[in-house]
Amino acid sequence: MGFAQTINAVIESLPRSRQTLLYSATQTQSVKDLARLSLQNPVYVSVHADALHSTPAGLKQRYVVCELFDKLNILYSFVRNHLKCKTLVFLSSCKQVQYYFSVFCRLRPGIPVMHLHGRMNQQRRLSVYQEFSRKAFALLLSTDLAARGLDFPNIDWVLQVDCPENPRSYIHRVGRTARFHGDGNALLMLLPSEKTGMLQELQKVKVPVSETVLNTNKTILLNTKLQSFCAEDKELKEKAQRCFKAYIRSVHLMKNKRIFSATSLPLEKFALSLGLACPPRVRFLQQKAKSTNANEESESGTKVSSSYGWIQNDDEDQSDLFTVKPDRQPDQVQPIEEQPTVQTKQQKKTKTKIAEAKRQLKKGMKLNQKIKFDESGDVDEVWPYNVSNETQSLDLDSEDGIDIEKAKLEMASRDAKDRLKHKQRVQEKHKEARKLAKQNRRQAQSAKESRSKAEEDPVFLGGADDDIASSDDTELDSDQSVDEEDFYPPKKQPRIAKQTEISAGFSLADEEDLAMRLLTKSSSLN
Repeated sequence: MGFAQTINAVIESLPRSRQTLLYSATQTQSVKDLARLSLQNPVYVSVHADALHSTPAGLKQRYVVCELFDKLNILYSFVRNHLKCKTLVFLSSCKQVQYYFSVFCRLRPGIPVMHLHGRMNQQRRLSVYQEFSRKAFALLLSTDLAARGLDFPNIDWVLQVDCPENPRSYIHRVGRTARFHGDGNALLMLLPSEKTGMLQELQKVKVPVSETVLNTNKTILLNTKLQSFCAEDKELKEKAQRCFKAYIRSVHLMKNKRIFSATSLPLEKFALSLGLACPPRVRFLQQKAKSTNANEESESGTKVSSSYGWIQNDDEDQSDLFTVKPDRQPDQVQPIEEQPTVQTKQQKKTKTKIAEAKRQLKKGMKLNQKIKFDESGDVDEVWPYNVSNETQSLDLDSEDGIDIEKAKLEMASRDAKDRLKHKQRVQEKHKEARKLAKQNRRQAQSAKESRSKAEEDPVFLGGADDDIASSDDTELDSDQSVDEEDFYPPKKQPRIAKQTEISAGFSLADEEDLAMRLLTKSSSLN
Protein backbone atom coordinates (compact mmCIF):
# COMPACT_ATOMS: atom_id res chain seq x y z
CA MET A 1 0.00 0.00 0.00
CA GLY A 2 2.99 2.33 -0.30
CA PHE A 3 4.37 1.99 3.23
CA ALA A 4 7.63 0.33 2.20
CA GLN A 5 9.67 3.54 2.54
CA THR A 6 8.24 4.22 6.00
CA ILE A 7 9.00 0.68 7.20
CA ASN A 8 12.52 0.90 5.80
CA ALA A 9 13.08 4.13 7.72
CA VAL A 10 11.83 2.49 10.94
CA ILE A 11 14.08 -0.56 10.44
CA GLU A 12 17.15 1.64 9.92
CA SER A 13 16.52 3.21 13.33
CA LEU A 14 16.34 -0.16 15.13
CA PRO A 15 19.38 -1.81 16.72
CA ARG A 16 21.12 -4.48 14.66
CA SER A 17 20.99 -7.09 17.41
CA ARG A 18 17.28 -7.90 17.61
CA GLN A 19 14.60 -10.43 16.83
CA THR A 20 12.13 -9.29 14.13
CA LEU A 21 8.76 -10.85 13.38
CA LEU A 22 6.92 -9.60 10.26
CA TYR A 23 3.18 -10.33 9.95
CA SER A 24 1.03 -9.78 6.86
CA ALA A 25 -2.55 -10.78 6.10
CA THR A 26 -1.79 -11.02 2.38
CA GLN A 27 1.53 -12.23 1.07
CA THR A 28 2.64 -10.16 -1.91
CA GLN A 29 5.88 -9.72 -3.78
CA SER A 30 6.59 -6.39 -2.12
CA VAL A 31 6.26 -8.00 1.34
CA LYS A 32 8.67 -10.77 0.31
CA ASP A 33 11.17 -8.21 -0.95
CA LEU A 34 10.91 -6.30 2.30
CA ALA A 35 11.58 -9.47 4.32
CA ARG A 36 14.54 -10.40 2.14
CA LEU A 37 16.16 -6.98 2.52
CA SER A 38 15.49 -6.47 6.23
CA LEU A 39 15.72 -9.95 7.78
CA GLN A 40 18.59 -12.40 8.17
CA ASN A 41 17.84 -16.08 7.71
CA PRO A 42 14.04 -15.55 7.76
CA VAL A 43 11.64 -18.38 8.45
CA TYR A 44 8.36 -18.27 6.52
CA VAL A 45 5.26 -19.41 8.43
CA SER A 46 1.89 -19.53 6.62
CA VAL A 47 -1.52 -20.70 7.71
CA HIS A 48 -2.85 -21.74 4.26
CA ALA A 49 0.42 -22.63 2.58
CA ASP A 50 -0.38 -26.32 2.53
CA ALA A 51 -4.20 -25.98 2.65
CA LEU A 52 -6.33 -27.57 0.00
CA HIS A 53 -8.27 -24.34 -0.56
CA SER A 54 -7.42 -20.71 0.03
CA THR A 55 -10.84 -19.99 1.57
CA PRO A 56 -12.29 -21.31 4.86
CA ALA A 57 -13.72 -24.82 4.86
CA GLY A 58 -17.03 -23.67 6.35
CA LEU A 59 -17.69 -21.29 3.45
CA LYS A 60 -20.10 -22.53 0.76
CA GLN A 61 -19.35 -20.73 -2.49
CA ARG A 62 -21.68 -20.63 -5.47
CA TYR A 63 -21.98 -18.67 -8.67
CA VAL A 64 -24.88 -17.97 -11.00
CA VAL A 65 -24.78 -16.89 -14.65
CA CYS A 66 -27.28 -14.16 -15.50
CA GLU A 67 -27.73 -11.23 -17.80
CA LEU A 68 -26.82 -7.70 -16.77
CA PHE A 69 -30.43 -6.48 -16.94
CA ASP A 70 -31.57 -9.27 -14.55
CA LYS A 71 -29.18 -8.54 -11.69
CA LEU A 72 -31.41 -6.10 -9.80
CA ASN A 73 -34.41 -8.41 -10.12
CA ILE A 74 -32.38 -11.34 -8.82
CA LEU A 75 -31.01 -9.33 -5.90
CA TYR A 76 -34.45 -8.13 -4.81
CA SER A 77 -35.93 -11.62 -5.19
CA PHE A 78 -33.07 -13.06 -3.10
CA VAL A 79 -33.62 -10.51 -0.32
CA ARG A 80 -37.35 -11.18 -0.26
CA ASN A 81 -36.71 -14.91 0.15
CA HIS A 82 -34.02 -14.47 2.86
CA LEU A 83 -35.59 -12.04 5.32
CA LYS A 84 -34.22 -13.93 8.35
CA CYS A 85 -30.61 -13.49 7.23
CA LYS A 86 -27.83 -10.96 7.56
CA THR A 87 -26.66 -10.17 4.04
CA LEU A 88 -23.73 -8.13 2.71
CA VAL A 89 -23.95 -7.03 -0.96
CA PHE A 90 -20.93 -5.79 -2.92
CA LEU A 91 -21.26 -3.39 -5.88
CA SER A 92 -18.62 -1.76 -8.07
CA SER A 93 -19.14 1.96 -7.45
CA CYS A 94 -20.51 4.43 -4.93
CA LYS A 95 -23.20 5.70 -7.30
CA GLN A 96 -24.54 2.18 -7.76
CA VAL A 97 -24.79 1.81 -3.99
CA GLN A 98 -26.65 5.12 -3.70
CA TYR A 99 -29.18 4.19 -6.40
CA TYR A 100 -29.75 0.64 -5.12
CA PHE A 101 -30.25 1.98 -1.59
CA SER A 102 -32.84 4.53 -2.80
CA VAL A 103 -34.69 1.84 -4.76
CA PHE A 104 -34.77 -0.63 -1.85
CA CYS A 105 -36.01 2.09 0.50
CA ARG A 106 -38.95 2.69 -1.85
CA LEU A 107 -39.65 -1.01 -2.40
CA ARG A 108 -39.63 -1.81 1.37
CA PRO A 109 -38.37 -5.42 1.18
CA GLY A 110 -39.28 -6.14 4.82
CA ILE A 111 -35.74 -5.97 6.26
CA PRO A 112 -33.58 -3.04 7.47
CA VAL A 113 -31.53 -1.65 4.56
CA MET A 114 -28.23 0.22 5.03
CA HIS A 115 -25.47 1.39 2.71
CA LEU A 116 -21.75 2.04 3.04
CA HIS A 117 -19.47 3.68 0.47
CA GLY A 118 -16.45 5.94 0.14
CA ARG A 119 -18.38 9.20 -0.25
CA MET A 120 -19.56 9.04 3.35
CA ASN A 121 -17.62 10.72 6.15
CA GLN A 122 -15.97 8.72 8.90
CA GLN A 123 -18.69 9.37 11.47
CA ARG A 124 -21.44 8.06 9.20
CA ARG A 125 -19.34 5.02 8.28
CA LEU A 126 -18.82 4.20 11.93
CA SER A 127 -22.52 4.57 12.77
CA VAL A 128 -23.52 2.31 9.85
CA TYR A 129 -20.93 -0.29 10.89
CA GLN A 130 -22.17 -0.32 14.48
CA GLU A 131 -25.82 -0.49 13.48
CA PHE A 132 -25.27 -3.34 11.02
CA SER A 133 -23.20 -5.24 13.58
CA ARG A 134 -25.94 -4.84 16.18
CA LYS A 135 -28.79 -6.03 13.91
CA ALA A 136 -29.67 -9.71 13.80
CA PHE A 137 -31.21 -9.48 10.30
CA ALA A 138 -30.25 -6.66 7.94
CA LEU A 139 -29.10 -5.84 4.40
CA LEU A 140 -25.94 -3.80 3.77
CA LEU A 141 -25.13 -2.45 0.29
CA SER A 142 -21.46 -1.59 0.04
CA THR A 143 -18.48 -1.09 -2.24
CA ASP A 144 -15.06 -2.68 -1.73
CA LEU A 145 -14.71 -0.30 1.23
CA ALA A 146 -16.14 -3.10 3.42
CA ALA A 147 -14.06 -5.84 1.80
CA ARG A 148 -11.00 -5.40 4.01
CA GLY A 149 -10.32 -4.72 7.66
CA LEU A 150 -13.93 -4.89 8.92
CA ASP A 151 -15.21 -7.67 11.15
CA PHE A 152 -18.98 -7.96 10.85
CA PRO A 153 -20.33 -10.59 13.27
CA ASN A 154 -22.63 -13.38 12.12
CA ILE A 155 -22.96 -12.59 8.41
CA ASP A 156 -24.98 -15.32 6.68
CA TRP A 157 -24.63 -14.34 3.01
CA VAL A 158 -22.11 -12.38 0.93
CA LEU A 159 -23.52 -11.45 -2.49
CA GLN A 160 -21.23 -10.12 -5.21
CA VAL A 161 -23.60 -8.51 -7.69
CA ASP A 162 -20.69 -7.15 -9.75
CA CYS A 163 -17.76 -9.37 -10.60
CA PRO A 164 -14.55 -8.50 -8.69
CA GLU A 165 -11.52 -7.29 -10.55
CA ASN A 166 -9.27 -10.22 -9.59
CA PRO A 167 -9.33 -13.35 -7.39
CA ARG A 168 -7.65 -11.49 -4.53
CA SER A 169 -10.60 -9.07 -4.31
CA TYR A 170 -12.96 -12.06 -4.39
CA ILE A 171 -11.21 -13.67 -1.43
CA HIS A 172 -11.33 -10.45 0.58
CA ARG A 173 -15.05 -10.04 -0.10
CA VAL A 174 -16.07 -13.55 0.88
CA GLY A 175 -13.78 -13.29 3.91
CA ARG A 176 -16.44 -11.18 5.69
CA THR A 177 -18.33 -14.39 6.48
CA ALA A 178 -17.30 -17.81 7.84
CA ARG A 179 -14.75 -16.19 10.13
CA PHE A 180 -12.78 -18.24 12.67
CA HIS A 181 -14.20 -21.69 12.06
CA GLY A 182 -17.66 -20.30 11.37
CA ASP A 183 -20.05 -21.09 8.56
CA GLY A 184 -21.22 -18.83 5.76
CA ASN A 185 -22.49 -18.61 2.20
CA ALA A 186 -21.24 -16.67 -0.80
CA LEU A 187 -22.93 -16.06 -4.16
CA LEU A 188 -21.23 -14.57 -7.21
CA MET A 189 -23.20 -13.18 -10.17
CA LEU A 190 -21.36 -13.58 -13.48
CA LEU A 191 -22.25 -12.39 -16.95
CA PRO A 192 -21.98 -14.92 -19.80
CA SER A 193 -18.92 -13.05 -21.07
CA GLU A 194 -17.25 -13.16 -17.63
CA LYS A 195 -17.90 -16.81 -16.77
CA THR A 196 -15.00 -18.60 -18.46
CA GLY A 197 -12.24 -16.13 -17.65
CA MET A 198 -13.22 -15.57 -14.01
CA LEU A 199 -13.61 -19.28 -13.21
CA GLN A 200 -10.16 -19.95 -14.61
CA GLU A 201 -8.67 -17.22 -12.44
CA LEU A 202 -10.40 -18.61 -9.34
CA GLN A 203 -9.15 -22.11 -10.02
CA LYS A 204 -5.58 -20.84 -10.15
CA VAL A 205 -5.81 -19.59 -6.55
CA LYS A 206 -7.60 -22.73 -5.30
CA VAL A 207 -11.09 -21.28 -4.77
CA PRO A 208 -13.82 -23.95 -5.01
CA VAL A 209 -16.93 -22.50 -6.62
CA SER A 210 -19.96 -24.51 -7.73
CA GLU A 211 -22.68 -23.38 -10.11
CA THR A 212 -26.28 -22.96 -9.03
CA VAL A 213 -29.45 -22.44 -11.06
CA LEU A 214 -32.04 -19.77 -10.39
CA ASN A 215 -35.68 -20.56 -9.77
CA THR A 216 -37.41 -18.32 -12.30
CA ASN A 217 -40.80 -18.84 -10.65
CA LYS A 218 -39.71 -16.86 -7.59
CA THR A 219 -38.04 -14.04 -9.53
CA ILE A 220 -39.74 -10.65 -9.05
CA LEU A 221 -39.63 -8.22 -12.00
CA LEU A 222 -39.09 -4.58 -11.08
CA ASN A 223 -38.85 -2.85 -14.47
CA THR A 224 -42.34 -1.31 -14.40
CA LYS A 225 -42.03 -0.11 -10.81
CA LEU A 226 -38.61 1.41 -11.40
CA GLN A 227 -39.82 3.24 -14.49
CA SER A 228 -42.72 4.70 -12.54
CA PHE A 229 -40.38 5.69 -9.69
CA CYS A 230 -38.02 7.48 -12.09
CA ALA A 231 -40.93 9.21 -13.81
CA GLU A 232 -42.24 10.53 -10.49
CA ASP A 233 -38.93 11.52 -8.90
CA LYS A 234 -36.40 13.50 -10.92
CA GLU A 235 -33.67 12.99 -8.33
CA LEU A 236 -34.06 9.20 -8.49
CA LYS A 237 -33.86 9.35 -12.28
CA GLU A 238 -30.59 11.28 -12.07
CA LYS A 239 -29.26 8.69 -9.63
CA ALA A 240 -30.19 5.94 -12.11
CA GLN A 241 -28.33 7.75 -14.88
CA ARG A 242 -25.24 8.14 -12.69
CA CYS A 243 -25.49 4.47 -11.69
CA PHE A 244 -25.60 3.45 -15.35
CA LYS A 245 -22.54 5.49 -16.26
CA ALA A 246 -20.60 4.46 -13.16
CA TYR A 247 -21.02 0.74 -13.87
CA ILE A 248 -20.00 1.12 -17.53
CA ARG A 249 -16.96 3.14 -16.46
CA SER A 250 -15.96 0.56 -13.83
CA VAL A 251 -16.09 -2.23 -16.42
CA HIS A 252 -14.15 -0.11 -18.88
CA LEU A 253 -11.37 0.53 -16.33
CA MET A 254 -10.87 -3.15 -15.48
CA LYS A 255 -7.36 -4.30 -16.36
CA ASN A 256 -8.23 -7.81 -17.50
CA LYS A 257 -9.79 -7.10 -20.89
CA ARG A 258 -10.11 -10.82 -21.54
CA ILE A 259 -12.86 -10.97 -18.93
CA PHE A 260 -14.34 -7.47 -18.95
CA SER A 261 -15.56 -5.70 -22.09
CA ALA A 262 -17.69 -2.54 -21.87
CA THR A 263 -18.51 -2.49 -25.58
CA SER A 264 -20.26 -5.89 -25.48
CA LEU A 265 -22.74 -4.91 -22.76
CA PRO A 266 -26.48 -4.63 -23.63
CA LEU A 267 -26.82 -0.94 -22.80
CA GLU A 268 -30.46 -0.44 -23.80
CA LYS A 269 -31.77 -3.39 -21.77
CA PHE A 270 -29.56 -2.42 -18.84
CA ALA A 271 -30.99 1.12 -18.89
CA LEU A 272 -34.55 -0.26 -18.94
CA SER A 273 -33.77 -2.48 -15.94
CA LEU A 274 -32.74 0.64 -14.00
CA GLY A 275 -35.98 2.46 -14.86
CA LEU A 276 -34.61 4.61 -17.70
CA ALA A 277 -36.48 4.94 -20.97
CA CYS A 278 -33.28 5.31 -22.99
CA PRO A 279 -29.60 4.74 -22.14
CA PRO A 280 -27.66 7.88 -21.16
CA ARG A 281 -24.82 9.06 -23.32
CA VAL A 282 -21.44 7.54 -22.44
CA ARG A 283 -18.76 9.60 -24.15
CA PHE A 284 -15.74 7.39 -23.59
CA LEU A 285 -17.54 4.50 -25.29
CA GLN A 286 -18.27 6.69 -28.31
CA GLN A 287 -14.65 7.81 -28.46
CA LYS A 288 -13.48 4.21 -28.19
CA ALA A 289 -15.85 3.19 -31.00
CA LYS A 290 -14.48 5.96 -33.21
CA SER A 291 -10.90 4.94 -32.53
CA THR A 292 -11.76 1.29 -33.23
CA ASN A 293 -13.34 2.23 -36.57
CA ALA A 294 -10.31 4.32 -37.44
CA ASN A 295 -7.97 1.41 -36.67
CA GLU A 296 -10.04 -0.95 -38.77
CA GLU A 297 -9.96 1.45 -41.70
CA SER A 298 -6.21 1.89 -41.37
CA GLU A 299 -5.71 -1.88 -41.30
CA SER A 300 -7.81 -2.26 -44.45
CA GLY A 301 -5.33 -0.17 -46.47
CA THR A 302 -6.48 3.41 -45.91
CA LYS A 303 -4.97 6.22 -43.86
CA VAL A 304 -7.15 8.52 -41.80
CA SER A 305 -5.98 12.05 -41.04
CA SER A 306 -7.08 13.27 -37.62
CA SER A 307 -7.00 16.93 -38.65
CA TYR A 308 -9.29 17.13 -41.65
CA GLY A 309 -10.89 13.70 -42.02
CA TRP A 310 -9.36 12.93 -45.43
CA ILE A 311 -8.98 9.26 -46.35
CA GLN A 312 -5.97 8.47 -48.49
CA ASN A 313 -5.13 5.29 -50.39
CA ASP A 314 -1.62 3.84 -50.35
CA ASP A 315 -1.77 2.77 -53.98
CA GLU A 316 -2.39 6.25 -55.39
CA ASP A 317 -0.16 9.32 -55.45
CA GLN A 318 0.32 11.05 -52.08
CA SER A 319 -0.89 14.39 -53.48
CA ASP A 320 -4.30 13.01 -54.45
CA LEU A 321 -7.01 13.36 -51.79
CA PHE A 322 -10.07 11.14 -51.68
CA THR A 323 -13.24 11.04 -49.66
CA VAL A 324 -15.43 8.03 -49.04
CA LYS A 325 -19.18 8.28 -48.49
CA PRO A 326 -20.70 6.16 -45.73
CA ASP A 327 -22.75 3.99 -48.09
CA ARG A 328 -19.81 3.08 -50.37
CA GLN A 329 -17.01 0.57 -50.10
CA PRO A 330 -13.36 1.68 -50.04
CA ASP A 331 -12.83 0.40 -53.59
CA GLN A 332 -15.58 2.70 -54.94
CA VAL A 333 -14.02 6.01 -53.90
CA GLN A 334 -14.52 9.04 -56.13
CA PRO A 335 -11.81 11.68 -56.56
CA ILE A 336 -12.56 15.30 -55.82
CA GLU A 337 -10.79 18.49 -56.73
CA GLU A 338 -7.73 19.38 -54.75
CA GLN A 339 -8.25 22.16 -52.23
CA PRO A 340 -5.58 24.16 -50.45
CA THR A 341 -4.93 23.42 -46.80
CA VAL A 342 -5.28 27.06 -45.75
CA GLN A 343 -8.81 27.29 -47.10
CA THR A 344 -9.79 24.14 -45.24
CA LYS A 345 -8.46 25.57 -41.97
CA GLN A 346 -10.50 28.70 -42.49
CA GLN A 347 -13.58 26.60 -43.06
CA LYS A 348 -12.90 24.60 -39.91
CA LYS A 349 -12.30 27.75 -37.84
CA THR A 350 -15.24 28.52 -35.59
CA LYS A 351 -16.67 32.04 -35.63
CA THR A 352 -17.37 33.58 -32.27
CA LYS A 353 -19.89 36.31 -31.53
CA ILE A 354 -17.13 38.83 -30.80
CA ALA A 355 -15.50 38.21 -34.18
CA GLU A 356 -18.87 38.57 -35.92
CA ALA A 357 -19.54 41.85 -34.08
CA LYS A 358 -16.13 43.21 -35.09
CA ARG A 359 -16.76 42.29 -38.72
CA GLN A 360 -20.10 44.09 -38.71
CA LEU A 361 -18.60 47.17 -37.07
CA LYS A 362 -15.82 47.30 -39.66
CA LYS A 363 -18.41 47.28 -42.45
CA GLY A 364 -20.33 50.11 -40.77
CA MET A 365 -23.46 48.07 -40.16
CA LYS A 366 -25.96 49.60 -37.75
CA LEU A 367 -27.93 46.79 -36.22
CA ASN A 368 -30.93 47.05 -33.92
CA GLN A 369 -31.41 50.74 -34.75
CA LYS A 370 -34.64 52.41 -33.66
CA ILE A 371 -35.86 55.85 -34.78
CA LYS A 372 -38.80 57.55 -33.07
CA PHE A 373 -40.65 60.53 -34.61
CA ASP A 374 -42.75 63.15 -32.84
CA GLU A 375 -46.18 64.45 -33.91
CA SER A 376 -44.73 67.04 -36.26
CA GLY A 377 -42.68 64.42 -38.13
CA ASP A 378 -39.27 65.37 -36.76
CA VAL A 379 -36.81 62.81 -35.39
CA ASP A 380 -37.36 62.63 -31.66
CA GLU A 381 -35.16 59.72 -30.59
CA VAL A 382 -32.55 57.43 -32.15
CA TRP A 383 -31.42 54.21 -30.47
CA PRO A 384 -28.63 53.27 -29.91
CA TYR A 385 -27.15 56.70 -29.23
CA ASN A 386 -24.03 57.55 -31.20
CA VAL A 387 -23.15 53.96 -31.96
CA SER A 388 -20.16 54.68 -34.13
CA ASN A 389 -18.49 57.15 -31.76
CA GLU A 390 -19.05 55.02 -28.66
CA THR A 391 -17.86 51.80 -30.23
CA GLN A 392 -14.76 53.54 -31.58
CA SER A 393 -14.01 54.81 -28.09
CA LEU A 394 -13.97 51.24 -26.80
CA ASP A 395 -11.11 50.25 -29.16
CA LEU A 396 -12.73 47.02 -30.30
CA ASP A 397 -10.18 46.55 -33.06
CA SER A 398 -7.20 46.51 -30.72
CA GLU A 399 -5.17 43.34 -30.45
CA ASP A 400 -5.60 43.14 -26.67
CA GLY A 401 -9.37 43.21 -26.99
CA ILE A 402 -11.74 45.49 -25.08
CA ASP A 403 -10.33 47.66 -22.31
CA ILE A 404 -12.52 46.70 -19.34
CA GLU A 405 -11.93 49.85 -17.31
CA LYS A 406 -12.57 52.10 -20.28
CA ALA A 407 -15.67 50.14 -21.14
CA LYS A 408 -16.94 50.52 -17.57
CA LEU A 409 -16.51 54.31 -17.71
CA GLU A 410 -18.22 54.42 -21.10
CA MET A 411 -21.14 52.37 -19.90
CA ALA A 412 -21.43 54.49 -16.76
CA SER A 413 -21.67 57.65 -18.86
CA ARG A 414 -24.32 56.02 -21.05
CA ASP A 415 -26.27 55.01 -17.97
CA ALA A 416 -26.14 58.58 -16.67
CA LYS A 417 -27.45 59.90 -19.98
CA ASP A 418 -30.21 57.32 -20.02
CA ARG A 419 -31.23 58.15 -16.46
CA LEU A 420 -31.28 61.90 -17.25
CA LYS A 421 -33.39 61.36 -20.35
CA HIS A 422 -35.76 59.10 -18.44
CA LYS A 423 -36.07 61.72 -15.72
CA GLN A 424 -36.93 64.39 -18.32
CA ARG A 425 -39.58 62.14 -19.82
CA VAL A 426 -41.13 61.53 -16.42
CA GLN A 427 -41.12 65.25 -15.66
CA GLU A 428 -42.81 66.04 -18.97
CA LYS A 429 -45.47 63.41 -18.31
CA HIS A 430 -46.12 64.84 -14.84
CA LYS A 431 -46.29 68.35 -16.28
CA GLU A 432 -48.85 67.32 -18.87
CA ALA A 433 -50.86 65.55 -16.19
CA ARG A 434 -50.87 68.63 -13.96
CA LYS A 435 -51.89 70.85 -16.87
CA LEU A 436 -54.77 68.59 -17.79
CA ALA A 437 -55.90 68.37 -14.17
CA LYS A 438 -55.83 72.19 -13.91
CA GLN A 439 -58.00 72.55 -17.01
CA ASN A 440 -60.47 70.04 -15.64
CA ARG A 441 -60.64 71.90 -12.35
CA ARG A 442 -61.29 75.22 -14.15
CA GLN A 443 -64.06 73.75 -16.23
CA ALA A 444 -65.63 72.19 -13.16
CA GLN A 445 -65.38 75.51 -11.24
CA SER A 446 -66.99 77.54 -14.06
CA ALA A 447 -69.79 75.00 -14.38
CA LYS A 448 -70.35 75.13 -10.62
CA GLU A 449 -70.46 78.95 -10.59
CA SER A 450 -72.95 79.05 -13.41
CA ARG A 451 -75.21 76.57 -11.62
CA SER A 452 -75.02 78.47 -8.32
CA LYS A 453 -75.76 81.81 -10.02
CA ALA A 454 -78.78 80.39 -11.75
CA GLU A 455 -80.09 79.02 -8.46
CA GLU A 456 -79.50 82.25 -6.48
CA ASP A 457 -81.14 84.76 -8.94
CA PRO A 458 -85.01 84.84 -8.45
CA VAL A 459 -87.33 85.15 -11.43
CA PHE A 460 -89.91 87.98 -11.16
CA LEU A 461 -93.12 87.93 -13.10
CA GLY A 462 -93.37 91.73 -13.65
CA GLY A 463 -91.99 95.11 -12.61
CA ALA A 464 -91.29 98.70 -13.51
CA ASP A 465 -88.21 97.94 -15.47
CA ASP A 466 -89.27 94.64 -16.94
CA ASP A 467 -89.95 94.35 -20.64
CA ILE A 468 -91.95 91.17 -20.33
CA ALA A 469 -95.42 91.61 -21.72
CA SER A 470 -98.45 89.60 -20.92
CA SER A 471 -100.03 87.22 -23.37
CA ASP A 472 -102.83 89.76 -24.30
CA ASP A 473 -100.30 92.65 -24.84
CA THR A 474 -101.64 94.59 -21.88
CA GLU A 475 -99.33 97.33 -20.64
CA LEU A 476 -99.44 98.92 -17.22
CA ASP A 477 -99.82 102.69 -17.02
CA SER A 478 -97.25 104.78 -15.23
CA ASP A 479 -99.73 105.75 -12.50
CA GLN A 480 -100.72 102.12 -12.03
CA SER A 481 -97.11 100.88 -11.57
CA VAL A 482 -96.46 99.05 -8.36
CA ASP A 483 -93.33 98.54 -6.32
CA GLU A 484 -91.41 95.30 -6.55
CA GLU A 485 -91.59 94.77 -2.81
CA ASP A 486 -95.40 94.44 -3.00
CA PHE A 487 -95.10 91.37 -5.16
CA TYR A 488 -94.71 87.99 -3.63
CA PRO A 489 -92.00 86.03 -5.42
CA PRO A 490 -93.07 82.65 -6.73
CA LYS A 491 -91.99 79.46 -5.12
CA LYS A 492 -88.62 78.15 -6.21
CA GLN A 493 -88.90 75.41 -8.76
CA PRO A 494 -86.25 73.05 -9.99
CA ARG A 495 -83.93 74.50 -12.56
CA ILE A 496 -85.25 72.45 -15.39
CA ALA A 497 -88.86 73.38 -14.71
CA LYS A 498 -87.94 77.10 -14.38
CA GLN A 499 -86.17 77.16 -17.69
CA THR A 500 -89.16 75.45 -19.26
CA GLU A 501 -91.53 78.08 -17.90
CA ILE A 502 -89.41 80.99 -19.10
CA SER A 503 -89.02 79.56 -22.54
CA ALA A 504 -92.72 78.68 -22.85
CA GLY A 505 -94.18 81.98 -21.37
CA PHE A 506 -96.65 82.54 -18.47
CA SER A 507 -99.04 79.85 -17.56
CA LEU A 508 -102.79 80.39 -17.00
CA ALA A 509 -102.47 80.22 -13.22
CA ASP A 510 -99.78 82.89 -13.22
CA GLU A 511 -101.92 85.20 -15.31
CA GLU A 512 -104.88 84.75 -12.99
CA ASP A 513 -102.68 85.39 -9.96
CA LEU A 514 -101.31 88.55 -11.60
CA ALA A 515 -104.75 89.81 -12.42
CA MET A 516 -105.95 89.28 -8.85
CA ARG A 517 -102.98 91.18 -7.46
CA LEU A 518 -103.49 94.07 -9.83
CA LEU A 519 -107.17 94.32 -8.93
CA THR A 520 -106.32 94.21 -5.24
CA LYS A 521 -103.73 96.94 -5.65
CA SER A 522 -105.96 99.16 -7.72
CA SER A 523 -108.76 98.88 -5.18
CA SER A 524 -106.48 99.84 -2.35
CA LEU A 525 -105.23 102.86 -4.24
CA ASN A 526 -108.74 104.07 -4.90
